[in-house]
Amino acid sequence: MAPHPQPVSALQPVVSTALEQLDDYTLYMPDATCLRMGNLGYKSEAQKSLFVCYNELDSYVDCLREAMNTPYPEYEAMGQSIDGEYLQLNTNLLQLENEFYSTIRPKRVVKSGQRPSEALTQDGIEYIEVRALDLNPYLPFGIDSEQIHFLDSFLLHCLLE
Repeated sequence: MAPHPQPVSALQPVVSTALEQLDDYTLYMPDATCLRMGNLGYKSEAQKSLFVCYNELDSYVDCLREAMNTPYPEYEAMGQSIDGEYLQLNTNLLQLENEFYSTIRPKRVVKSGQRPSEALTQDGIEYIEVRALDLNPYLPFGIDSEQIHFLDSFLLHCLLE
């Protein structure tokens, strides 16, 4: 069950005053196109120490598997559960493969019960997920057709190389 969002009033001590209140549960910044990769979005101090190699699929998967089996001291200090209530899946650098948030990731649709790394190693890369491209602050949607066409051409070049 997903936790209920906290009302904005409960978040005031940790929220920048540059944000405006939209309703009881939503803060926003006028003309902002992407907060998820900024200081209010997802970030993991633990992942700063993570090196992931993209040179070969096996290397990429090995790096993720190693991170999922490497204890992280701050997560260990927090513990996995308190009184039977889980705080986190485990105390490792990565909890699971999909927690690795980079700007680009090789992906594959997984079968029921299959782990993402297993799907990649068994069946190969099906597509590339390119993230956080809608960051151009001068455009209403954060990206335009010229940028999309360039990206398409660049990724095709990478594939052919």
